[in-house]
Amino acid sequence: MKHHHLVKQAVKHRQQKQIEKGKGNLHWWQLSLIGVGSIIGAVFFLGTGLSIKTAGPSIFIGYLIAGLTIFFVFNALAEMTINDTAPGSFRTYATKAFGHAASFTSDWMYWLCCPRKGSVSATLD
Repeated sequence: MKHHHLVKQAVKHRQQKQIEKGKGNLHWWQLSLIGVGSIIGAVFFLGTGLSIKTAGPSIFIGYLIAGLTIFFVFNALAEMTINDTAPGSFRTYATKAFGHAASFTSDWMYWLCCPRKGSVSATLD
């Protein structure tokens, strides 16, 4: 019990060093990205729980199919980007492959899905 105050001082000194060491390492944009990622993760977790409650464990087959589809789509986009480094997004590739009508349609369909995704996220709560 004689050295109790020395142990407290050592612990306090170590905690102070850890606080100083971690202070100022993250910028505002990093904290913003952490916040956005946390919100997206929470909404995805809630949506997954709701769909499992509604459809049962068979929903994982749907998630597997959707995940594989997304993998192949992004793999194709990566290959197109490597082969043709023109500035732009998927709309550029749709224009070159299918013409302006398909590019216009895919662009508007993409844009129209964005508000729908936001409204689904808002109604999960």
